[in-house]
Amino acid sequence: MKKISVLSFWVLTLLFLSGCTTSTVKPTMEYAKGKKFSGTGNMVIADIEATNYTSYLFGLLPIVGGSHSRPNACQYYMWRDTVSNRKTQNMMNWYGKRVLKGDGIENFKIRRKTIGWPTLWIVSWRTVHASAQVVKNTPKKKK
Repeated sequence: MKKISVLSFWVLTLLFLSGCTTSTVKPTMEYAKGKKFSGTGNMVIADIEATNYTSYLFGLLPIVGGSHSRPNACQYYMWRDTVSNRKTQNMMNWYGKRVLKGDGIENFKIRRKTIGWPTLWIVSWRTVHASAQVVKNTPKKKK
């Protein structure tokens, strides 16, 4: 009975950790065609936000992390660190091109956060929150 209790504790812990580590990208504001332009003169399609999580054992060993290659899919990677600026930017660029049919992203801003106090730093979480604008290249006007 004791073995079953210990095993079920670890299974429930891993399920809880995997549920907290999905990667998400979502539009916060979509714009009508030709209503907003970026500083470079490209037409802005939407403002988007992304979040990516990874949990760590003792702040060093990655346990489970959100999938940066398939955001919003409740998919995760075991034993991989998926929280990085480059991976988050690539995730947002992919979403802007494939889902919103844009040409790329601009005004990429990132914030990082680490939390571990509820578990006394035995298990900690690192989070990347990012925002950007999905743009569509506007053709250059001939003079």
